[in-house]
Amino acid sequence: MYDDNPRRAAARAATLGVMTTLAALLAAPTLAPARAEAQQDERRRIEVARRLQESTVSVVSGPSTGSGFVTGDERWIVTNSHVIRPARRYGLEIRFSSGTTRRARVLLDSPDHDLAVLEVEGTTPARPLTLADSDQVVVGQAVLAFGSPFGLDGTLTQGIVSALRDVPPGSRLGGGAVRRLIQTDAPINPGNSGGPLVSAGGDVIGVNTAILSRTGGSHGIGFA
Repeated sequence: MYDDNPRRAAARAATLGVMTTLAALLAAPTLAPARAEAQQDERRRIEVARRLQESTVSVVSGPSTGSGFVTGDERWIVTNSHVIRPARRYGLEIRFSSGTTRRARVLLDSPDHDLAVLEVEGTTPARPLTLADSDQVVVGQAVLAFGSPFGLDGTLTQGIVSALRDVPPGSRLGGGAVRRLIQTDAPINPGNSGGPLVSAGGDVIGVNTAILSRTGGSHGIGFA
């Protein structure tokens, strides 16, 4: 209803102005830093993704395809033992995100840990990723997984460390009887095996090795 009393109208306008100013003042100290922090986290995640894109590879052995990553001064490739299992029959080929392809040989194969180390022929056209101290990993910290699920190269997923656990004797997750597993809800699917699981800062804390699934797809329980 229109109020033709100029004094009441002026008072309401003044009150509304004060409330608007107060709301802005109250919101500014909390929303602005939160927004800036979110933008900083996003920029950091994008930069980490670019580094992972460069240094994560596809490991191809005949019809089998998995993931791996470059690390160390020697620029060797770390992957899973079960990824290279067909290598004796088909050999190994490493495909980099740049499009470069290299043959590779196995330097170390440890099925009990489901880990393998490879050396490429010639130069390695990618920078090594930094290995973190996995003893410092804690439940709740943010993680990123990178690899080639279902052959889709350059796939990044995000989650947290859900648990730190040993697999009971007799379990063969990922083809290895493994201890000190990092359980994560970051989606991990076939083809992610051997790829890096990294901290929010981009340091490698684990090697993606398996999922626990009734259907063969990720349902939020992956292991590195």
